[in-house]
Amino acid sequence: MKELSRQLKIIKLKKRKMEEQKEYNRHIQDMIQPKLKGFDPVLFVRIKLVVGTSGKIIRVEILEKSISDAFIQAVLLSIRNANLLPLPNALAEQPPY
Repeated sequence: MKELSRQLKIIKLKKRKMEEQKEYNRHIQDMIQPKLKGFDPVLFVRIKLVVGTSGKIIRVEILEKSISDAFIQAVLLSIRNANLLPLPNALAEQPPY
C-alpha cells in the first residue's frame, strides 16, 4: 500500500511539472509573439531557450528558421527584451529550464 501511495505521489508531481512547463511555455510565447505581428504569418523560427530561476534568459539557440533575416532579428530582439516571470516551483527545482 505504501508503494502504491508513493507511486501515485510521483505521478502527481510529474503531471504538475508537465502542466507548469506547458503554462510557462505559453507565457514565453505570449511575451514574444505579439511583437512580431507585422511579419508574414508563414515566417517561422524554432528556438531553444535556457531560462534561469529568476526568469532571466541565459541562452538562445536557433534550431530552425525561415529565410527572412529581418524576422529572425526581430525574434531575437523580442527575446532579448522579454521580461519573463520567475520559474514556477516545479521547474525551479532543477534549474535552468
